[in-house]
Order: sequence, then structure tokens, then C-alpha cells
Amino acid sequence: MFRDMVQREALRILQRREAELPLDKIENELDEISNRFLAELPIDLIESLLE
Repeated sequence: MFRDMVQREALRILQRREAELPLDKIENELDEISNRFLAELPIDLIESLLE
């Protein structure tokens, strides 16, 4: 849920910079944001969530 909030805010910021956002760009941005978010999670948190 927190990741979704981060993604939405990032898209709002991007949308302010660009008048139109094509769907493929939105999908790419969401993937990029998710990847960065997950990459920055502490390993011990990930391990505890997967148990």
C-alpha cells in the first residue's frame, strides 16, 4: 500500500511536468518506481515479509 502511494505521488509530479502522459510512459514509470522502492528496502525487512 505504501508503494502505491509513492507511485501515485511520483506520477503526479511527472504529470505536472508534462501535459500528456502516454500509457506506455506511465507503465514504465510505475515499473521504475516499484523497482527503486523494492531495491531500497532493507534485506532483513524483505526476509521477515517472506517468512
